[in-house]
Amino acid sequence: EAELPEVKAFRSLTGRGISGKIAGQEWHVGSNRLLVENTAAENVSALAAWTAEHEGKGQTVIYALRGSEPMAALAIADVIKESSAAAIRALRDAGREVVMLTGDRDLTAAAIAKEAGVSSFRASLLPEDKEKIIRELQGQGKRVMMVGDGINDAPALARADVGVAIGAGTDIAMDTADIVLMHSDLMDVVTTIELSHATLRNIKQNLFWAFIYNIIGIPLAAGVLYPAFRLRLNPMFAAAAMSFSSLFVVGNSQRLRNFEPRHQAGSAEAALPGEAAGEAEELVVRVQTLTLAAGSGRKTAAAAAGGQADEHTMAGSDQPEDKGENSMDTKKLIMKIEGMSCNHCKNAVEKGLKLLEGVEDVVVDLDAKVATVLAETSVDEAALAAAVEELGYEFIGME
Repeated sequence: EAELPEVKAFRSLTGRGISGKIAGQEWHVGSNRLLVENTAAENVSALAAWTAEHEGKGQTVIYALRGSEPMAALAIADVIKESSAAAIRALRDAGREVVMLTGDRDLTAAAIAKEAGVSSFRASLLPEDKEKIIRELQGQGKRVMMVGDGINDAPALARADVGVAIGAGTDIAMDTADIVLMHSDLMDVVTTIELSHATLRNIKQNLFWAFIYNIIGIPLAAGVLYPAFRLRLNPMFAAAAMSFSSLFVVGNSQRLRNFEPRHQAGSAEAALPGEAAGEAEELVVRVQTLTLAAGSGRKTAAAAAGGQADEHTMAGSDQPEDKGENSMDTKKLIMKIEGMSCNHCKNAVEKGLKLLEGVEDVVVDLDAKVATVLAETSVDEAALAAAVEELGYEFIGME
């Protein structure tokens, strides 16, 4: 098994990408901003048409540079869930303004906004830009709810009147937000708003009942009405009536346990459109060789479209043929696990299973409650199950 080279002088460049040194050579991987900063203008121009083509399809383009020399370009497409478009429609139908804030460039943002049904968007934003836009909206007298899942969303989540983090997002986003959704489903945002309205209605009903009840009951119990109307309330009945008032408030509040959202979230059809019918989404990879300006050499660009954002596609002019995931005596196991509810659970299971000898990679899907394990054929399934149980989660079985 080939060993990955050590990366030295690693840097995370906010809103642009990452950089580091491999075998003494500096590498940069990131957005168009990073490309413009680190290579010649003719290289940027040579890649412009290819970049525009893929950004127009809603794909995010990432560049890899060795020093100042572009080596590869990757076009990565997110699959927009059906429930996301439905959630945006529900929010707009309720009279709410939906604005998409993204670090992607204009063409990519426009294509995604059109597919998701968002009429307004701001593109090419850095984290501080998102926070500034939130402040501008608040300055117009608007109350702002910000929904995000990444490190770049944290400042805006903190600034918004209500910050909502996706459960599968980064830790800093969840720590900054006021609300953390348990599932990666935007329809839960609609449900959260509906539940908030139902809770406020319940609070107002309880306050109204308590106010009216005490306006009538207290004068009766105190004998205020006795001189004029000969009305009074026995102290024992007054105590019982006060207890009944408390029981009424508690009982009315319990109705929230039967709350049913008008827009259902988390259905199998909405969560993963391709896999709901038992068919996995196909990852389509097209490798294309681009010729840059004279002296720059030939570079390879790979566009990955139609798959999930966490699929990794690497390309190079001398890329070896992919021999498949089982070419090195490995097997793929899908473990059904109960008890995982947030990003912390996801990280714990992934890290715990990776500690086992022979386990090469682990990917947890919180929505499906499964862990996909790539391991050597010698790895015992019972050992994997025992490791999950030791972490405090319930192993249901292998799929």
